Amino acid sequence: MKKLAALLSIALIISMPAVFAQTLSIQRFSGQDGVDGVIRATDTLVVETLVNIPGDPEITPDQVRLKTQTGITFLFTECNPAQGAGFYTCEIEYALSGQGGVRDYTVVLFDGPNEVVSQVRTLTSDFITPDVVSISVDPTVIGAGSTTLSYHARDYAFVRGDTSACAGFGSINLYEGSTTGNPTGIITSDDADCEIQGDTEYIPVGVGNVTLCAIAFDRLGRSSTPKCTSINVDRSPPDIKSFRILTTEGFVMHSILPQGGTGIVEVTIEDSLLSPGTIRADLGGLAGSSSWDNVPPSDISSGVERKVYWRNVPINNIDPCRFTVRASDALGNTEQKIFTCDIISDLTPPNPVGITTGYLTSDGDTLLGVQGTLTIRFTETGMARANAFIDASSLGLGVRKADDCERSGSEWHCNWQLPSTVASGSYTVTVMPNTADDVGNEYGATQQYPIEFDSDAPTIVSGPNIDVLYPGIDFGGQLVTSAVLQINYELTGAASGVGDFSGIGSSNESQAVCSSTSCTFSEEVFRSGTYTETIDMTFFDDAGNFVEDSHTVSAFGLLNEVNPNYWTSFVDCSPDVIDRLSTAARNHPIYCHISLSSQDPNAEVVASVEGQESECTGDTTSVANIDLINNGFLSEDPYFFVSLEAREFPEEKFNLTCPIYILTKVGDGFTQFPERENITVQVDFGTSALGSLGSNVDKKIENAVEKVEDYNNWLETASKVLAFANIACTLRQTLINVQGAYEITHS
Repeated sequence: MKKLAALLSIALIISMPAVFAQTLSIQRFSGQDGVDGVIRATDTLVVETLVNIPGDPEITPDQVRLKTQTGITFLFTECNPAQGAGFYTCEIEYALSGQGGVRDYTVVLFDGPNEVVSQVRTLTSDFITPDVVSISVDPTVIGAGSTTLSYHARDYAFVRGDTSACAGFGSINLYEGSTTGNPTGIITSDDADCEIQGDTEYIPVGVGNVTLCAIAFDRLGRSSTPKCTSINVDRSPPDIKSFRILTTEGFVMHSILPQGGTGIVEVTIEDSLLSPGTIRADLGGLAGSSSWDNVPPSDISSGVERKVYWRNVPINNIDPCRFTVRASDALGNTEQKIFTCDIISDLTPPNPVGITTGYLTSDGDTLLGVQGTLTIRFTETGMARANAFIDASSLGLGVRKADDCERSGSEWHCNWQLPSTVASGSYTVTVMPNTADDVGNEYGATQQYPIEFDSDAPTIVSGPNIDVLYPGIDFGGQLVTSAVLQINYELTGAASGVGDFSGIGSSNESQAVCSSTSCTFSEEVFRSGTYTETIDMTFFDDAGNFVEDSHTVSAFGLLNEVNPNYWTSFVDCSPDVIDRLSTAARNHPIYCHISLSSQDPNAEVVASVEGQESECTGDTTSVANIDLINNGFLSEDPYFFVSLEAREFPEEKFNLTCPIYILTKVGDGFTQFPERENITVQVDFGTSALGSLGSNVDKKIENAVEKVEDYNNWLETASKVLAFANIACTLRQTLINVQGAYEITHS
């Protein structure tokens, strides 16, 4: 007995390695996408195994089997030798259609009739796209750096909202503006979890008000609807635009005495986020002292465009005349600008070199009118203070200081308005010795200039005399589109005339044709419709004296205008946002309310019709049908209907512009040609109130599916799934139509 027991023990020990050496290694367990343990709603499950049974020289397909959760067993379809003695690769492809939920499958290896080893694998059927729950950035306003992007996404398999099973995330793609181009950032993930969230640093590509959208992709490539947020990206530093160096009295400084002076440095800086505490100037070059470097301003004005002042600045060094200004905004964008000035040292007094009024007599003498301006030209560096004086006693005006002086190239032009009441004739004005430049250098002499004075302004003898010329039909003197309006005045002393005819669609500086006794304007009427406008006209003599007049005209609309324009339109479309998930199931309707209004109280709509689809522009390839309803007699509220083709819409927006044509009744007449109004339809794709209705429909479908599963009567064939889906889509479309009608009638 002891020998027998020993022999049995030895036999058991020898046989144990053979029992435990069986190999069953699952190399692949996935659908056509190759994602382990995940398939689509309609897919083919591919199972590949590496197997080995010591002592079995050939493993056949019937030795490897796939067993479903309900107990149905399928034999593998093929086994082929693999590398390594006795190893085989065995494979089976199992078509699944309408498979839903999570199920377990068992892969079993047999040695003859005996099951020697098995493995259980879980298969998830992914029907539903993922969701981006939220996306946000902090801070929302940034400069040259980055912002922290926070994201939260969920993925589902069969029941939206149930994260117990899913395909898992592949990536979250980030887009700026349009979501149809290349992503501007990608948050990668190989996480099989059904919910991911976290933070990442994001550097925007665009500038200004940037719309940042996130789209989540699961490992099967299914995408979510976009979730968007906004970032205000300001990478522009403050605009240090211009400068002036002023005297302490506020005049522009053009020169200084050799011993120097004191001034005000004014700089204009524009930036809505300007940080005043960062503004500094290096004025040491002007002051001749480094103590004036890196100095803050004395005061700053408010607003977006700010005036920044440094006061009581010594202006001692103008060779070179240069200084530097620095400023930053609240986001850290910094700018530095070097300004070069042209102040010179001046000991030379101003020198008069000529006189002008802009008008000359026939003999070439200077001619001045009562309403004219006398200008004396000086060679001088700076006369901004306008310390120029003339003696106009001959005109009965005495000594008069210049009204202003302005720089013109290398000269200064000083101007006087001299409203004299003396009679027309020859007079003299004299430049006075106390005429001085800005630093006090005086002229010290006199200079006389003769002038001819004209005290008589033009006189209107008669007018306006109105005439209307027509290119075709005579409308009995009434002003209509395409007619030419002629306005004539009889005058004495007028040399030219200018009128503002912009009210009838013509020029605002129309020039009259003048003779010695009259002036005539001729302007075409470009503006159509019924209206009343006032035309202002001015007539000048050779000395610049003028007389003004105005005339009111009334224009009438033509009912046979080829391009009438009685109506303006306002368009409001519903829904504002189309549920992206609903578009692939059925043609999706869009209803647009068109509100028509006219400035003509007598205008009434006879009828309106839609144009041909070939006349539309924009996303025309997405349109299944267009129509215009509620467009009968007197209707100023037609509705434009667009039906979108049934397909997925990855686009961010839908845009379409189509014409409608309106026949109009005005008083007792009807327009012979229709008026064209372009109607623009624009809606977004995403999640909307309509989407919530669609979600209710989806939930009913899901509940029905769960009930079928409870009774172990799951739909196995594609035909049943398609029939069920068709019923669901019909129900969804009914609710979509109801929602569209509700929004239209309640808008």
